Amino acid sequence: MTQSNGPTGSPPPPPPPSGGAPLSEADARNMAALAHYLNFTLLGPLIIYLIKKGQNAFLDTEAKEALNFSLTCLIGHVIISAAHFVPIPFFFCLLSLASLAIFIIQIVFGIQGGKLAGAGTPYKYPFNLNLLK
Repeated sequence: MTQSNGPTGSPPPPPPPSGGAPLSEADARNMAALAHYLNFTLLGPLIIYLIKKGQNAFLDTEAKEALNFSLTCLIGHVIISAAHFVPIPFFFCLLSLASLAIFIIQIVFGIQGGKLAGAGTPYKYPFNLNLLK
C-alpha cells in the first residue's frame, strides 16, 4: 500500500530562487572589503565572487578586481617557482626574495583595497591583468 503526500494533481513546488536576494549597500561593502583582504589567497575572492555574483554591481566589480590581482600574483609565483630550477649561484636567494616581495605587496594592496572598498570607494590595483572582465 502506498501513502499519498497530498491531493493528486497539485502543482509542483516553486523552484528555489537563483542568484540570491540583492545585498544591502553595507553588506556589499563588507563583502567587497573581505574580497580585498583575502586577496593573498586565490580562494577568498573566488568564493565571494561565485557566491555573491549578480547581487550587487559594486561587489561584482570589487570581487573581480581582487580575483584578477590574485591571479596576477599567482602567475608571478608560478614563474618564480619554475625559475628556481635554473642552476645559477645565488639565484635561488634572489627568487625567494622576489616571491616574498610579491606576497608582501599582496598584503599591503589588499589592506588598501579593503579599507577603500569598506568605505564604498572602488579600488584599482596599481598593476593587474584583467583576466576576468
